[in-house]
Formats: sequence, C-alpha cells, structure tokens
Amino acid sequence: MAKINDYSNGKERLISAWNDAGDKRYGFLSKDRSWEDPRKTRYGFGLDNILDPYGGVSDNEIKTLLGTIDYGRDGDTIGAGFTPNFFAGRRETTPMTEGGSYVGYDNGNVGAQAGTYETPQGNVGVYLDALGQTLADAGIWGNKGARSMGLYAAPLGTRDYGKTSYGELDTPLGMFGYGRDNGGVLADFTPDNQAYMQAIINLLRGR
Repeated sequence: MAKINDYSNGKERLISAWNDAGDKRYGFLSKDRSWEDPRKTRYGFGLDNILDPYGGVSDNEIKTLLGTIDYGRDGDTIGAGFTPNFFAGRRETTPMTEGGSYVGYDNGNVGAQAGTYETPQGNVGVYLDALGQTLADAGIWGNKGARSMGLYAAPLGTRDYGKTSYGELDTPLGMFGYGRDNGGVLADFTPDNQAYMQAIINLLRGR
C-alpha cells in the first residue's frame, strides 16, 4: 500500500508515492517553474529504485518547437519532463520606417510566445512567435491614412530573408493586397469605408 504525499507552495507542486514506513519513495509527479525562464512551467515525473543506485547522474535535453523535453537519471531514479514554450504576454515593438505596414519581431531563442501588441504608429494586433520567428500576426496595420486589416503567416522553420513582393487588387469594397515577406505570406484589406476601423482597434486594445 503506497502513501501519497502532496506538497505545494503556490509556485511548485510535488506529488510523491512512498511505502507505509515513509522511508522508501516509489516515484513522483512535479510541476515547477523553469529555471531558464520563470514565465514557463515544467511538468515532470520520476520513478525510483529502477537503476543501479551507483550509476551516477545524467541530464539530457531535446528542444522542439513546442517545448523542451528533458530526461535523465540520478542514481537509481529515472525521470523526464516537458517545458512548453508558450506563454502569454505583450510584445515590445519599435517604430518602422516611413511607409512600412508590417511589424516584424524576433524574440531570440526563448521559445514561443503568444499575445498582443501595439506600435507607436497605432498598429494593434495579436501574434504568435516561436524560436525567434513570427509564425502568425493579425491586426490593424498602416502608419498613416487608411488602415488595413492584415494577416501574416510563415511556415514552420522558413527563413527566406530578403525575398519580398507585394501586389494589389482593387475591388468595389476596397483594396486587397497580397505578397511575400521574409519567408512568409501576407494579405491585407483596406476598406473604402473606414468608419468601423477605430472600433476594431479599440477592441484589440481591450477598451
């Protein structure tokens, strides 16, 4: 019969199984903050009394787009864990050159992030980044004058920098634009009637 201990301090949680005497652990489940990035949470498990207790310690990692898988041993205990890359937040943006309409972003190699953004020019939107690359960006774009509703998407792992193109198609309701930008594709629509665009901007700003 196993005895279950459940420890939590608000930031981490450890559920472990022990024998009735409480001097031999069978295994555990854990949830704690990533030591690399406290915004992320690591989920782990371990099994005790599996290997040679004098077999040493080993730690290994496999980084994927969705998160980091870790596994290893500590004496007779084997364990593994998964740290999802995704967390929510606001993205810092910088002013663009005159005439720009798309806000690019590189979050380094901290993993993946989803959230909202607002630029000094008044552009607002939502985004999804992973491993230093923008995977998706949708919002209201345009540095001045008429605003456009836009969408940008990039296939996973595509980094075709420097290759850009843009075309436009005039329709009775407004201007439809499409093109390529650094390995991704983009599309935007600039309606002739701009009356409701500010309402969409306020919605994305959370007002």
